[in-house]
Amino acid sequence: MGREAVLHPPERGAPPDVLASFAEAPLRRELPALAAVAVCVFAGYATIGPPTVTLEDSGLLTTNAWAAGIAHPPGYPLYTAIAWAATHVPIGSVAYRVNLVSAASAALACAALVLCARRMGLSRFVAVSAGFTYAATTSLWSQAVVAEVYALHALLFFATLAVALDLARRFDPTRARLLALLYGLGLSNHWPLLVLASGAFGVVLWHRRSELLRDAPALLGCMALGLLPYLWMPLRSLAGAEITMFGTLRDLRDLGWYLSMTGYGHLRVSEFATLADRLAYAELAVRRLLEDAGPLGALAAGLGTFWMVRTRRWRLGAALLLAIASTAIVFRLILAHTFTERGAEYLLAYQVVPAGAWVLCAALAAKLAPRRPGLVNLAAGAILVSTVALHFEANDRRTDTLALDYARAVLRAVPQGATLVVGGAADTGPLAYAHLVEGMRPDLHVVSATGAVFPTRAFDPMRVDAPGARAGLAGLLEREGVVYSPMLGRVMPMLGVAPHEGATSGLLSQVGARVGPVPLSPFALQAVREVLDREAAGRYSPHWPSLRREILGALCATLALRGERHPLMTRNAACARAAGLLPPATHPARAGQAGLRRGGATAEQPSWRYPHHVAAAP
Repeated sequence: MGREAVLHPPERGAPPDVLASFAEAPLRRELPALAAVAVCVFAGYATIGPPTVTLEDSGLLTTNAWAAGIAHPPGYPLYTAIAWAATHVPIGSVAYRVNLVSAASAALACAALVLCARRMGLSRFVAVSAGFTYAATTSLWSQAVVAEVYALHALLFFATLAVALDLARRFDPTRARLLALLYGLGLSNHWPLLVLASGAFGVVLWHRRSELLRDAPALLGCMALGLLPYLWMPLRSLAGAEITMFGTLRDLRDLGWYLSMTGYGHLRVSEFATLADRLAYAELAVRRLLEDAGPLGALAAGLGTFWMVRTRRWRLGAALLLAIASTAIVFRLILAHTFTERGAEYLLAYQVVPAGAWVLCAALAAKLAPRRPGLVNLAAGAILVSTVALHFEANDRRTDTLALDYARAVLRAVPQGATLVVGGAADTGPLAYAHLVEGMRPDLHVVSATGAVFPTRAFDPMRVDAPGARAGLAGLLEREGVVYSPMLGRVMPMLGVAPHEGATSGLLSQVGARVGPVPLSPFALQAVREVLDREAAGRYSPHWPSLRREILGALCATLALRGERHPLMTRNAACARAAGLLPPATHPARAGQAGLRRGGATAEQPSWRYPHHVAAAP
């Protein structure tokens, strides 16, 4: 470190096993390096990220932010408020503006990680390299370029950890109150993940518990200030927000429904889940952690762990271990859910904090060679370069417009003035964005079979039970006579139509006196061919393969029903099955149960999540 850091002996009562070699350089000396990391990472993410909406929650979060509404449980009020402000910045599409919120949050998270590394006594070069390496991990990168809440979670966690390391070294009431404020803001973003990761803060600050307890009233007040974003939800409800995930809040029961994440009940518990499923998720989390920084990073993390054990930095090691295990492993061990491909895809988002803690472990390997700074810097640079090279291709999403292209194709196919019923993760978000935000096909009446996001609802998702939900959807079908759906197999059970009554649906199907595919105009067919051509050319991202498979299968089925063939039908298994070139996959439920007993992920599972009583088949 040389003159870059000022080392002080630890205060009386500060445990030497954690803090004896920590650096306490003035923050103003670190600001140029922190700013350089944040600006460079943000510029990279902004350049290489998708220009529009993406799959899964991106369309839902973007639509709710654009309308200043309420996102899905637990509400994410802090993220929604920030994203709503970003929608007013005149740059690119609305979706791109909201994507930049994640990019900025991730860039600042990398800067916060650099500060954590400096507080652990690492040189500025190693700390900055760790920040850039964290930016290149696929866990953070995948969440930093799309509309999601996890990059903001990473920022608030590592900012809180940096302040905690300062407090552990030298107690200061102002810093303690800043920590409480940051912790409250973290709870306002994603409280379940932050609560699970809080053990890391507790370990670092355990020896300061008496000082913190003496200042408890002020700390609680600062944390309450951090929780103020939750007022967004009742205030927007009183203002009559038209677009919310499940409707506005009318009383405390509705607020509790959101905060307790009642709509996730079917995700937390599955009657088929076993211990093997939980262990499979834990194994996957460890495997992805090893892949995040590549082989060199994994080796360095092992050496950093060895250094902590050899020098008896037990508390530091315990704090990093808790940060790694809390969300990546413990979260999935708590959830009693079957091991499926979709669940494995969700796990990537929960890895943002564990990936950062893993990079810090790797950076601590520099402690093993304090007198060889050249060798240490070379190793840090090699880890950074290898991590970027390992993950660049998969996260280069500059041409990833699959979600919006698919939504446009669906909207082109719907007859004038019709009612469109959506019900899957593959179609709801993209269609919500295209129809509500981009204003495509304002003549349509779009309804979600789960009561989500669209202003017109067939039932109240927060108040009705399963029979009431089905009755509301049946009433919709009776009133309209004919409704249309892009994901017929997902919507039929919700509408009370037996799945065997519908043929292969393709891009769009009708449900009414006749159940089956809708003849498409040449204009709509051209949109289908364009999407498949772009996929064949490799323009779309490989992220969310299960959702991509649903979309591509539907598009190929559309052409197959007309007797057309496309090159993808010989290169993509989902397209080949949709075209009848391969036998159909096993029934999802049976395949899931069989696959779980073998410990493998299933390729199929119910596509939508909210609310659990609607997703259940009658």
